Amino acid sequence: MPQPKFKTESYQNFGGINQKVSPHATGIFEFLDLRDLDFQTPGSLSQRWGSTQYIGQTYPGQINSLFEFARLDGSSYVVQSFSGGIFYGATTGNCQGISFTLQSATFQSFYYPVEIRSVSLAIVETTPSQFPFQGDVSALTDSDWRDTPSYFNINPAVQSANRLSYAILNNYLLAGDGNKFFKFDGVTTTSVGLPYVMRPYGSSQIFSVNPDIGVSLYLTNLSGASDLIALPIGNSGGFFYGVYFSYLNNRGFEGPMTPFFRINANIAGATAAAQGGSFLALRVAVTTPSVLGISAIKQYIYSAGTTFPQQSTFSDDQFWGGYGGQMRLVSQTPASGSTITWIACGSTIGGASAILSNSGGLSPTNGYQPLGLTTVIGQIPIGVGSSQLGPNVIQEYDLAGYYPQFLETYQNRLFLAGFSTTPSTVWFSDVAEPEGYNPDFNFEVRTNDGDSITCIKAYSTEFYIFKQRSFHVLTGDSPTNFDLRQITDQYGCLNNRCCVLFVDQMMFLDAKGLVLWNGAGINPISDAKIKPIFERMNVQAAMTEACMVHDKIRNQILVSVPVDGSSTNNMVIVYNYLLGAFTRYALNVSSFAQIKGRTSDRNTFFGDYAGRVNYFGASFATDNGATILPYWKTRFLRDMGDSVTKTYRRLYIDTDAPGASINAFRIDFYQNYGPSIILSTTLTLSQTQRRIDFGLQNSKSVAFELTGLQMALPLRIHGFTLEYALRRRV
Repeated sequence: MPQPKFKTESYQNFGGINQKVSPHATGIFEFLDLRDLDFQTPGSLSQRWGSTQYIGQTYPGQINSLFEFARLDGSSYVVQSFSGGIFYGATTGNCQGISFTLQSATFQSFYYPVEIRSVSLAIVETTPSQFPFQGDVSALTDSDWRDTPSYFNINPAVQSANRLSYAILNNYLLAGDGNKFFKFDGVTTTSVGLPYVMRPYGSSQIFSVNPDIGVSLYLTNLSGASDLIALPIGNSGGFFYGVYFSYLNNRGFEGPMTPFFRINANIAGATAAAQGGSFLALRVAVTTPSVLGISAIKQYIYSAGTTFPQQSTFSDDQFWGGYGGQMRLVSQTPASGSTITWIACGSTIGGASAILSNSGGLSPTNGYQPLGLTTVIGQIPIGVGSSQLGPNVIQEYDLAGYYPQFLETYQNRLFLAGFSTTPSTVWFSDVAEPEGYNPDFNFEVRTNDGDSITCIKAYSTEFYIFKQRSFHVLTGDSPTNFDLRQITDQYGCLNNRCCVLFVDQMMFLDAKGLVLWNGAGINPISDAKIKPIFERMNVQAAMTEACMVHDKIRNQILVSVPVDGSSTNNMVIVYNYLLGAFTRYALNVSSFAQIKGRTSDRNTFFGDYAGRVNYFGASFATDNGATILPYWKTRFLRDMGDSVTKTYRRLYIDTDAPGASINAFRIDFYQNYGPSIILSTTLTLSQTQRRIDFGLQNSKSVAFELTGLQMALPLRIHGFTLEYALRRRV
């Protein structure tokens, strides 16, 4: 009588990878490893979708960021960046990759060049006094205000690696990477926000006033304030006029007002010609750099009584109502981004009343300041009158190097973090104004832990701030009721690309693995099944390289990480949240995004290290022509337990493939929980069930791995059966 044959069958919902527990205790539908197989078909394993290149061109470097900018008019742009370039393209046909790379720009301004257009005036020196300006950040001494500010360094577009973070607000795409902060409207790209108005650089400028009578001066030779001063007709009392300018950009945002010069009407010893002449008229040169998107320059005049107010700012009500002063808009000069714009100031008729009668519009109410304005106190360069200045005169406003690395919208405000000089600071804009920041629109997050903010994310009705080893939540809808509290100091997020929302939950990548947060509790989901994989992760490289995406079509979270000492991402870990199961893909993904583009649905796109932008598709059997080779390693199968030895004789694999496709696999067997291959063979899989005969004796348990050798078309594996004969009890 022949020896009876027994079968171990596995034909149910597969449970994904389980590497955490002993091989003795792996679940009956789990695998020790899976690659390029996922759970698209209920109850079966399917070869993952292949991918193809979306954009026709290949860029000269890894894709460091990927995003779809969808505008309110229905137009959309796929934006991608690599080290040295940022490109976008239309979504009909292949993207041509139009570069909107910004150029570095440095603008310096000492002294303002002016063109004097009146011959009947007096220019004298006066005792300098403080000239109040918007956003005073330091108590000035009584010194020459013409040097406040006197120097700007604006560098809004250092390319660096272009690991950009994106946000959309007011139909603009806003982006930053810690080295720049810009906005894009689908056509043009300009730096976010506006600085103080800049004067062109000039040293030892000569200003000739009526050369016929020999009145001329060198600004650097003045011993005092060197303000340009004129005497209006018929005004023998003291009166002051302050001339201010502000930039207006292409979306109507007005920057902070800047003092340019002061006119003092109380001049002792004025010449007879000046007493009987007309009021001072001159032209002032203003720098209008194109990277700022400047569309116009506004001119304001402040008039006051016998003295200027001291220690006042534009946000101070006393400035507007006190001292008998008035601030009025007198002109708005178009500026199209040329290097220099000349603006007429003063009046050639009417004396003191001419300025006031020439006023129009309302008093300015803008209290915004340039984000990240830093003040440097010191001497101006040698040869530019540095010996005349006091020790506390503000001489440099430096706007370089204070740009956000992370952007997120919350409560209709733009939130910013990741500043290199203040790594624990979060800034937020005014409501619906992504360029408007008040001096107190910021808060600190746990500044004493030696850790930096790595990610910000709006989730549900709350705003989350992550560091590498902790995360915090901000609640409230305005600065008056914002409340910040710490959730934990045990888990954090590695970077701003490693936090996704799905099914009203949030998942993020910690140094120890994947963590799930539902608004109430923390669940380190990767600990239970695939902790050994994350223990192989190169955490230092993952701080910049790792990325995640929610694949809505296939109910999966994809996480691309560097493992085994790699400095680039060389493994994609996949979590199917409907099954609670893990698998992995053999892909080297440098960035992820959910993009609709010209496809029918929002799909998962990814950039790779070869400079390509790709997307997944159910009809793709390869990755841009590269063969996909699925792999699995089963658990150790041990029917009847470990007290019985068996002879394993046959392996049946039930498959389904389109048409008459043929897929070759190598099959390696392992025995008795051992790490070494005991037997190798091959099997060709196509439609229906295939079988291979072999003999493996004295086995208490057996596992086998299936490795693709040559794939012709996508394949689904519905289950397998191992047939064995009982040998003896032990």
